[in-house]
Amino acid sequence: MRKIIPVILLFVPVSFSGCYHSTGIQAPASVISRVDDNNANDFIGDSPKTMASGGDFYLSNNKFDIVIDGGTVGERKQNFLAPTGGSIIDITNIIVDSLGNRISYNNDNVNQIFQVANGNLGTPVAYTSIKVDTLTEDISSLKLTGYVMDRDGSLQAAGVTVDPDTRLAMGLQVETVYTIQRNDEDFTVTTTVSNSGSTTAPIRTVGDYVFLGGNNLKPYIGAPGLGYCPAEGVTTPVYVPFASFAVHSVPYDSLAIYSPDDGVLEVTFDGGNRAYMRSGGQFLTVSKPSHAGDTLAAGESVTFVRHIVSKNSNTQYSGAFYAIDKLQNAPENPRNLFSELGGLSGLIFNTANSTGLIVTAEQLIPGSYFDGTNITASPIPVPYAATRTFNSGSFSLKVPPGRYQISIRGNGIGNYLFSQYQVVDPGDPNVEGDETITSFAIDVSPAKTTSVGNVVIQQVDSGSIETFSRDADGNLIPARVTVVQDDPNDQVYFGDEEEGEKGSLNHYFLYHGDRKIHFLSGSHDLLFSHGPLYALNEETASVSSTTDDSGNTTITTTPETLDVTMERVVDPGPYLSCDPVVKTSGSYNCAVSRTNRMMTVLPEGLDVIFAADIDLVANYEKYADDLQLKYQIETGDKITIDSNSVHVISGATVKNFLPDSLLSKGFGEFTLFPIKWKKGEKGFGVGETGKRHFATVLDNIRNRSDKDIHAILTNPRADNPLPNGIVSGLFTSMDMPIPATLSDPYFSKTSELGTGTTNGDFGMMEILSGNDYGRYLTVREDWFNILREGRALIGCGGSGYLVNAPEFVGSPRTWVHYGTDSYNEDTFIQEFSAGHSFVSTGPFLDVTSGDKFPGDTVAASGGEVTLNIKVQAPDWIPVNELRIVVDGVVVQTMDLSTVTGVTRYSGAVQVQVPSVDSYVVVECGASLADIAAGSLPGGNFSIVYPNTQPIAFTNPFFVDGDGDGSWH
Repeated sequence: MRKIIPVILLFVPVSFSGCYHSTGIQAPASVISRVDDNNANDFIGDSPKTMASGGDFYLSNNKFDIVIDGGTVGERKQNFLAPTGGSIIDITNIIVDSLGNRISYNNDNVNQIFQVANGNLGTPVAYTSIKVDTLTEDISSLKLTGYVMDRDGSLQAAGVTVDPDTRLAMGLQVETVYTIQRNDEDFTVTTTVSNSGSTTAPIRTVGDYVFLGGNNLKPYIGAPGLGYCPAEGVTTPVYVPFASFAVHSVPYDSLAIYSPDDGVLEVTFDGGNRAYMRSGGQFLTVSKPSHAGDTLAAGESVTFVRHIVSKNSNTQYSGAFYAIDKLQNAPENPRNLFSELGGLSGLIFNTANSTGLIVTAEQLIPGSYFDGTNITASPIPVPYAATRTFNSGSFSLKVPPGRYQISIRGNGIGNYLFSQYQVVDPGDPNVEGDETITSFAIDVSPAKTTSVGNVVIQQVDSGSIETFSRDADGNLIPARVTVVQDDPNDQVYFGDEEEGEKGSLNHYFLYHGDRKIHFLSGSHDLLFSHGPLYALNEETASVSSTTDDSGNTTITTTPETLDVTMERVVDPGPYLSCDPVVKTSGSYNCAVSRTNRMMTVLPEGLDVIFAADIDLVANYEKYADDLQLKYQIETGDKITIDSNSVHVISGATVKNFLPDSLLSKGFGEFTLFPIKWKKGEKGFGVGETGKRHFATVLDNIRNRSDKDIHAILTNPRADNPLPNGIVSGLFTSMDMPIPATLSDPYFSKTSELGTGTTNGDFGMMEILSGNDYGRYLTVREDWFNILREGRALIGCGGSGYLVNAPEFVGSPRTWVHYGTDSYNEDTFIQEFSAGHSFVSTGPFLDVTSGDKFPGDTVAASGGEVTLNIKVQAPDWIPVNELRIVVDGVVVQTMDLSTVTGVTRYSGAVQVQVPSVDSYVVVECGASLADIAAGSLPGGNFSIVYPNTQPIAFTNPFFVDGDGDGSWH
C-alpha cells in the first residue's frame, strides 16, 4: 500500500527564524521536495488547496507553492489531459508575516498547465525524465525532458517519423525547466523544442495549455486596445502582452502569465469545447508568437520563456500589474502598450447597502478590434480592474491611463453603469442660482488619481422588509423565498454569493429563519418554501415612495414585517431525506463554498447530505460556526445554529481514471463513503487515484478506513467531454450500448492489490442525477436491464449541482426508511445501502409489502405480490400518474391527474409476477411521455423548482418467484 503523504527530499534552510508550514522547519529560500510516505503534515497538509500525491514534486519559497505532477511516460500520474506528468497541477500564493510565518494561502484554482506544440492539444509534450536541475540557497529548478507526441496524426501526415506504439516524435526533443528563486513573486518556465531529425517539422510555436476550474470568471486579456475574451467558439489567436485570469466569484486574486523577452503572448481560447461550461471551467493556450515561418527545420529550435505570477492583493488584476512592471524593463516591446498607472476612486452611497459592492473599471478603447468573427466599432468597453467597496462605500483602483466607464453590481443592483461624473461649482453664495454643474468624462492620467466623487444609487427607490419563517409552534425554521417575476427574464440580485451567474437569481435563503430582504420599488409576489413536505406560502411585498414639497423622499414598505408560518402537510413518518451527491468548491468544477452550500441546504429541509467533492473529502465540521459568523456579519447579532440540523456523511467522488483498452473514451465517477477527513493526505483522505481502475482505488481507501466503504456509480451516462475527448460517465466512456450490461470485461478486472476486488464491486447506482431527464430515461433502462441480469443493484438520486440556484440541493433527494430512533450514521448508511428508500423530486411515495420495504426480498403468493402504496404531495406538486413496473415493463398505470388533496393515492395493489425471480418498482409523478417530451408542469412547482419534473420511484422489491427462499 502506498500512502499519499508528502516529505522533504531536499531543502535549503535560511537564517531567519520563521516556521515553515507551522512544523518548526526553518522557512527556506527555495525548496524542492518529492512526495513519499513520511511526515504527513510537514508540507501539503497546511495548504488548503495545493495537494500533491505520491511521486509529485513540490516547489516553494515564501511567495507561493507549486506542485508538479511527477509522472513520466508509463508511470501513474494525477493529470487527465496531458499524456504524462510534468504538468503544473496547483499553485497557491502565500501571505507571510514579518517573521516569515505563513499566515494564509490563496488558491488560484488552476487545475493543470502543461506544454503543447502549436497551441494544439493534439500535439502535447510527453516527458520521459524529471530531475532536480539546480538547488542552491537562492534558486531551485526542475528539468524535464521528453518529446512532442503526435496524438492527432498531424506530424506523421507531414512526414515526421513517429513511433507507432508511443506516438512520440523522437526527433522533436523537448526540454522544460521550472525555476523558482528566493522570495520572488513569480516563477519561470522555459521550454525548448529542438528538431534533431532530418525532416522539417510543422512546428511553429510551443506554449502552455491551461485548464482553469469552475471557480473562475471568464479568462481576461489584460491588453489595452486588444480586447476581451473572444466569444464562445472563437479560436482565433489574440496577441497580448500578458494573460490575466480572474478567479473565484469575488475579484481578489489573479494569475498572470507573461513573456519577458518581447512581452507579447499568443493566446487562443478553446471556447467551443468546454467540459464544465455551466460552472465556468475554461481552456486556453498561451504561447510565444510564431517564429519566422510555420515550420521547424532540421537542426533548428524554438524556445518560449514565460513568467507565471500568482499574486494576492485588493484588486483582481494585481498580478497583471506586476507583469506590467516587469515588462517595462523588457529590452524590446514592439507594441508599446505599457505606461505608468493611474488611479480611480470614489464613494458610493447605495440606498440599500453600500458595503461589498463590486466596482469594475471598464476602459473605453477607441477604434475597432477583430474578435475572430466580427469587427466591433468604438468605443470598446474592456473590463480592466475590479474591487469591492469598503464599509464606507469607498473604492480605489489602479488602472492604466485612458478613458473609463464604471460598472457597479451588488445587493439589489443589476448593473449600474456610468461614464461621466459631475463637479459642482457653488459660485457666489449670495447670488441665487449662481452654481454651475459640469460633467466630465472619466479620464485617468499617468501617476494621478481621478475621483468620481459621491455616486448616489437610488435603486429606483428601495426598501427593506424584515422577514421571518416559522413552524406551527412558532419556532424559526429555514425557508427559501422565491421572487416571482412578471417577466421570467427579469432577475433580482441578492448580495454576495446570492448574486449573478454563480449564485442565486430571484431566490433568497433564510438559513436561520429570518433575514432582511431588500426590494426595489414596486410590488413583488413571493413564494416561501421549505422542501416538498410543506405547503407554499404566497405573500406580496411592495415598496413605494412619496416626495414632499421640500424634495424629501419617504420610502414605505408594505408590510413592514413579513412573518410567515410554514405548514407541513406531508408526514414523512420513519423516513429521512438525503442528497447523496453534494459538491462544493472543493471540486475543481464547482463554484459554491461549503458555507454557501449549507446556506441552501437548510431551507430545503434535508436531513442528511453526502459530501461528494471530486477527489477530495470536504470538511463540514464547522458549517454551523461558519453560518453563525455569516449571520453576525450581516446583522451584527449572534445566533446559534444546531450543528445537527443537517447530518453530513463524509465521502468523495473519485474520477481520475485514464482511458485504456477497457475504458475507450474516459473514466467513471464513483462516490465512496464514509471516508474520514484526514489532514496531510492527498484529497484529505481520498489518497491517490491517478491511472488506476476503480477496484484499486476502492481497495486503497478501504485499507485506510476502519469502516466499511460503500460505492455509488454516479452519473454513468454523463457525456460532457473534456477538450481531449475524455468523458466522465462510465457507460459513455465505454461506448456501452443501451441498455447497459455488467457483463463487460471491465467489471471483472481485479484490483492491483491482489484482493480480488473488481471494478464491478459497487452496490448502488445514481439513477437520477440533477435535472437531466433525457439521461434519466436512458439510465432507467440501464438499471432495469442490470436488474434483469440478476444483479441486485440499488438505485439512488442526487443533485450534484455546481451552482446554488436555480438548481437546488435536494432536487432530487433519496428518502430512506430509517425508523424512529435518534440518528446514527452507521445505521443510516446501512438502511441507505440496503435500498430501503425511494427517490423523489417532490412526490412522497411510501410503498411496503407486508413488513418488507424496497430493497428487500419478498415471496410471491399465487403468482402475486401485494403492495401497500401511499402517494402524498402538497397541492403545489402535481402527480399525474402511478405506475407499476415488473422486470422493466410498465404493467399497471393509474391516472391521478384529477385527484386533489394531500393524499393522491392510498391502497393495496395486487401485482402479478412471473414464476421465476423478478423485481417490482413503483413510480409516480409526471408521465413517461411528458418526461420524454420535456413537457414541464408549470405553475408554482416550476417556479420553486425550475426545469424539474415531479417524479418519484422506489427501489426494487426483489420477488422470489420460484420459491427457493432467495433472489437469483
